[in-house]
Amino acid sequence: MTTIKKPPGRPKKSTSEQLEQFSIRLTPRLKLGLEMLAKVQGRSLSQAVEWAIKVGLNTQRLPPNDKYMFLGELLDDLAGRDEFKRLLTLYLYAPSLLSFEEAAAMQLVNESYEWNLACDADHKGDDGDTHRKRYYDYAEKHWPAIKAEAARKADNGESLTNGFIGLLTGDHFEV
Repeated sequence: MTTIKKPPGRPKKSTSEQLEQFSIRLTPRLKLGLEMLAKVQGRSLSQAVEWAIKVGLNTQRLPPNDKYMFLGELLDDLAGRDEFKRLLTLYLYAPSLLSFEEAAAMQLVNESYEWNLACDADHKGDDGDTHRKRYYDYAEKHWPAIKAEAARKADNGESLTNGFIGLLTGDHFEV
């Protein structure tokens, strides 16, 4: 009878459980405080840092909006989303967290001619947000081209409102 030998060490973690590494610099006072926190909680330094970050995220209030009160709630929604959906959520609920370039790209998406068509169609009909949902799918499909155009316009000081994404991509949005 042959036995299959297990590889040494612990099994691989799933992608969502894998940890990322980065360096941090602390004053001697804060490092001592971190060491004390880790000892009191019976944790490693890394676990104490992770806990402290989670506490900070779950207690840091966001500017008033109609969906998220704390940064941790927003993070829970953003984790695992693709870039377009993540930036759209930030644009709508926490625009101060966007970089200049990200804000410019989302402004181009949300103030385009096609966006205005979708909103007008939704207001005239009783389909709910059907046209706006279709528009966001359309914008997501053309996200790389929209980002590049927004960067170009922002660098040149051009307006980001009432642009035609269809002219940029050759794919026209119809309501």
